[in-house]
Amino acid sequence: MTASGRPRRRPRSAARHRATFAAVLMLAAASSGAVARCPGTPLPNQRLESADVRRVVAQAADVAQRLNQPATIALVDRVGNVLAVFQTNGAAPSVRITSGMSSGGGLEGLVVPSTAAAIAKAVTGAYLSSSGQAFSTRTASFIVQDHFPPTIRNVPSGPLFGVQFSQLPCGDLVQGGSALGIGPRRSPLGLSADPGGFPLYKGGSVVGGIGVIAGSAPTYSLDLFPFDFDNDPEEVIAHSALAGFAPPECIRAERVTAGGMSLRFSDADGRLVATAATVPSGGAFVDVGGYYVAADGPRTGRIFGLPESGVARENLNLAGGSHGLLNPDGSNRYPPIASAGLSATDVLSLLDESLAVANAARAQIRIPLGSPAQVTVSVVDAQGVALGIGRTPDAPIFGIDVSLQKARAAALFSRTDAAARIAAANSAAQQAFYFNGDPRAAAGFF
Repeated sequence: MTASGRPRRRPRSAARHRATFAAVLMLAAASSGAVARCPGTPLPNQRLESADVRRVVAQAADVAQRLNQPATIALVDRVGNVLAVFQTNGAAPSVRITSGMSSGGGLEGLVVPSTAAAIAKAVTGAYLSSSGQAFSTRTASFIVQDHFPPTIRNVPSGPLFGVQFSQLPCGDLVQGGSALGIGPRRSPLGLSADPGGFPLYKGGSVVGGIGVIAGSAPTYSLDLFPFDFDNDPEEVIAHSALAGFAPPECIRAERVTAGGMSLRFSDADGRLVATAATVPSGGAFVDVGGYYVAADGPRTGRIFGLPESGVARENLNLAGGSHGLLNPDGSNRYPPIASAGLSATDVLSLLDESLAVANAARAQIRIPLGSPAQVTVSVVDAQGVALGIGRTPDAPIFGIDVSLQKARAAALFSRTDAAARIAAANSAAQQAFYFNGDPRAAAGFF
């Protein structure tokens, strides 16, 4: 066991990896027949009530105490409003970031508040999921690594490689503050690939997420060997808390394929079930600056799809009854506007035609099979200024920030002064590392 209470992972032979890889493929094939029985339309206007939040916290804290694992527990609604942060007695105040595959920079080795890590896990569960697929932080770990499937050499990176660098507090699209408000809200550490974060559902609709950090000396990492089954206390605690708020079985990640591979959702099924639904005395709600005020206690979440959430139907009459991002007064945050080379009509046309294509396209990671794609579309000018944003109604929340980043990256990389602009935004040390430290670095690319 590690200091955090997690079992140590042993190195695995190539033969064992091949055997487990084959087993996962067989599981994917065996499970495919169940997909057609997926539930129908999710109930509208669902949200986490304060009583729901209290119950989920209680269930998580109950299991944490039974495992003798001091824990930090965070809950958010679907657009990232923090609804509760609770720590049992003895919960570690901080967590160390360790990937096990250091690249020599970034956040490797950094010590951060455990509350920040728990919130990031909760946000990930909520943001990656929809009524058509339920993804956890274990799912994220499976699809964000430098190879897909992980550990398999000479294959491309994961379908969401790099997505963990979205939703960051420095973004100009994501919202901040501790008061309940419009989303999407920012995540303290971006998206998480550390098991222990899950989406929460009511009536087949995503209503939020839960994230857990546990142990006396916890780490914030990812699963480098995903083809076995771990006994991770953080995942056990978070998964046990789903009682009454679990996603429909038919849309869990293992029912979804990407590139012919069945994905991963949880290694904690049936390991331990909560027996109490009352918040224990051995703990307290805690303040998290800029995210949550403990005196509020459990809070009621916003209803996704209504203007109060900041993500709701807009009045542009785009293809498929699309949604947009709204201001608190209900007006469109990113209505089509003109810029050099593009008129407002051009922007409106780009959004409308893109969403029409999405409505006619088959989704890859969505149940039932044959469902139309759910996407966010962003249009920017050559300077990266957002000219318009549109969405299909059930697109995952993470895609809002990612869509804008993609549009800006394409615009920047297409400029003749791209290298100079990027270099100017970095320190001398960063320039030396990213531009000159390797023959494959950015300087060669540009």
